[in-house]
Amino acid sequence: MCGRYTIVKTKNEVLAYLNSNFNIKSIDDLSLPRYNISPSQSHLTIIRVEDSFKAGMINWNYKINYQGKLKQVINARSETVNKLYSFRDAFKTKRCLILADSFYEWDRETKQPYRFILEDRKLYLYAGIYDSYRENNKKKYGALILTTNANELVNKHHQRMPVILDLEAAKDYLNYSLSPEEITNLLKPYPAELMAKYPVSKEVNSPRNDNASLIKKTTKN
Repeated sequence: MCGRYTIVKTKNEVLAYLNSNFNIKSIDDLSLPRYNISPSQSHLTIIRVEDSFKAGMINWNYKINYQGKLKQVINARSETVNKLYSFRDAFKTKRCLILADSFYEWDRETKQPYRFILEDRKLYLYAGIYDSYRENNKKKYGALILTTNANELVNKHHQRMPVILDLEAAKDYLNYSLSPEEITNLLKPYPAELMAKYPVSKEVNSPRNDNASLIKKTTKN
């Protein structure tokens, strides 16, 4: 799954990446770096509107109606997102990309947190979906991150991992002329040999903690 992630690059670095790859020059309410992005907090989301890309902050707070009540969902399985009632319409018309540069996962036995990064430590993109819901008579938006089977590196700690897309696949993911089957074929585990991991402080366990010490390598168990 994916329950915590980071963008530790500076605001200028992120805007340069977005401008170069998506022709997005500015974003309102962008506060960086972020060392411990958690559910219910806002995350940087990219969508496609006709022939252009737009970006903004959408809460990691996708809501579904479950037994008459709104239920928060932070992940959806890529294998079934096109089939389940709660997600299929958003998958067809409200796909999004979520920017990140690492995520955290916890060891099954020791509960030691690890930080997972790309080998080149560059920014990357998650596949996601977003949708609107009504709460307290107000229209709100929420987004979630799609997951897939874990690769060999992540599987030692969890059987699922976020869907990480390279730039070409990310743009294809937002191409609404492609069929659902073509889109689903993009949602594969990211190659383990292009990733790395290291242990970090258990201070990351609390979403209240958000500082540079969280991404430092530790030997503590």
